[in-house]
Amino acid sequence: MTPPLTAERIWSRVFTTVFAAAFLHELAFSMMINLPGYFAQLGASEGQIGLVFSLAGVASFASRPIVGRWLDLVGRKPIMLVAAAVNGAALLLFLTVDAYGWWMFTTRAIFVVSEIALFTAFLTYAADTLPPDRRTQGLALYGLAGLIPIGVGSLLAEPVLDAGGFPALFWTAFGFIAAAW
Repeated sequence: MTPPLTAERIWSRVFTTVFAAAFLHELAFSMMINLPGYFAQLGASEGQIGLVFSLAGVASFASRPIVGRWLDLVGRKPIMLVAAAVNGAALLLFLTVDAYGWWMFTTRAIFVVSEIALFTAFLTYAADTLPPDRRTQGLALYGLAGLIPIGVGSLLAEPVLDAGGFPALFWTAFGFIAAAW
């Protein structure tokens, strides 16, 4: 009789750390569902807000090949650390936006490009840490680090906004990023 095979663990220390960091970043990102309201408060019309979000999406899309190349050249951890620092700074830069214009576009683009770099680095690093024979199962579990915060972040944002407005929202989201860093 052959002894049963012992499958390698998915929830290693490294995988759990990446999962927690990704969870906190996604929580901060999901709280930004209210960002159009902030831009509207600053005087941007719905069409202008759509343009800000669209152009940031284009910047994000255009940056993906570069981010992917850097992940291979520099490594996952340095990209995660730099992208997280830039992402946190971008959140606080939203506090300096005072009207519709180039600065609104710039801060949104910085935020989204750094967020995409984080998503890509976290997912790649998580995949790297998983046992090859359990990678599909591990990535399915890792997906929860992104799905759960989508609901929780939007629910959490409402009382934060009620208590302290958009400055409190940006600082709270920054706190999640700092905790993950």
